Amino acid sequence: AQAIANRLISLTRLDLNVNHIGDAGAQALAEHLPSLTSLGLGGNGIGDAGIRSISKCLSAITSLNLRHNDASEAGLWAIAEHLPWLTMLTLGGNPIGDSGIRVIADHLSMLTWLSLGASNVGDTGAQIIAAHLPLLTSLHLWDNQIGDAGAEAIAHNLPLLKSLGLWSNRIGDAGAMALVEHLSLLSSLDLSNNNIGDSGLRAVLNTFVERESTQSLQLFSNKPSKLPIPIETLNASDTHSLLAAWRRALAAEQAGELQPLNEAKMLVLGDEAVGKSSLVRYLIHNIPRDPDHRKTP
Repeated sequence: AQAIANRLISLTRLDLNVNHIGDAGAQALAEHLPSLTSLGLGGNGIGDAGIRSISKCLSAITSLNLRHNDASEAGLWAIAEHLPWLTMLTLGGNPIGDSGIRVIADHLSMLTWLSLGASNVGDTGAQIIAAHLPLLTSLHLWDNQIGDAGAEAIAHNLPLLKSLGLWSNRIGDAGAMALVEHLSLLSSLDLSNNNIGDSGLRAVLNTFVERESTQSLQLFSNKPSKLPIPIETLNASDTHSLLAAWRRALAAEQAGELQPLNEAKMLVLGDEAVGKSSLVRYLIHNIPRDPDHRKTP
């Protein structure tokens, strides 16, 4: 970090995520690279001292990534005090909680991108964000404790959102339905690993299947029970395939032609002449093994 700081003083963008920079390295970068507008130092063991140096010295910064460091509320106050013009902030993996979120929300009103995954955010934190950061177009709050109340606050107060990541939270049908009802600009949505049942999943799929702007939709590991598509399709990461399958299912459902899919795929492995064919015949046709049956060629 010191070598970079001494030799590249005209840099405007620097990404040194996942290194061993620490507070001393962060201070060296901040003191010698005043032209930086974008800085990525995620996963570098930087604490509040390093964050204060960055905040005080880099007055041109508009994009700051400090995910998975050692930020506390004191570091957040430094950012809030010295960098109120930030438009992009990534702090995921720092357990700042709802009180830290209030510091961000009360002082960084120009944010359009905010990522606070795994940051101990609950419904209160989501409500604070929704009430104070109306310019957000991208919001990522994965791996937190947000339920329907937090999702509904986001839905009602952040109409400019185009990308929303809420995987691994506690959102149910009501929260999912509110999001797709009120956020008409969403083109990317990740609600994987939540508590969404059939009604919420149907609402999301029905909305996104009609949106030409759809880029990404992730719904795996939720709580479906009687959706007209297989769970494997719902759990796929391919958005195009998921929505194509949903279109076919809806058409069949509306035409009264929807049939239950009772299908299994099995690969049977074993040595020669141990009864693989007999096992398959029994599983599919319920025909017991015939001792006189000849070995499959």
